[in-house]
Amino acid sequence: MVGRPTEYNDSILEMAEEYLEYYTDHEQVVPSVVGLCKHINRAKSTVYEWAKDKDKSAFSDILTRVAEIQELRLINGGLSNQFNPAVTKMMLTKH
Repeated sequence: MVGRPTEYNDSILEMAEEYLEYYTDHEQVVPSVVGLCKHINRAKSTVYEWAKDKDKSAFSDILTRVAEIQELRLINGGLSNQFNPAVTKMMLTKH
């Protein structure tokens, strides 16, 4: 049985790029995959499948950038005492 199409297109990529640039406008302190999913109105399982698809390498790059920006913001926020140390430490275990 074949599932319904995931509707991956240039518009989705543009919205994902927009999220990376303006995630703070959406009241998010750090970018996240969940925040990205909400912004593009897709499930996490869908975006992770896209990231694994060799024909969708641009989307894989976007997920990598989400993780990199998140890591950088957590490090800087933790070092400057802007973020709760326990939460920062927990979140950085993913990096």
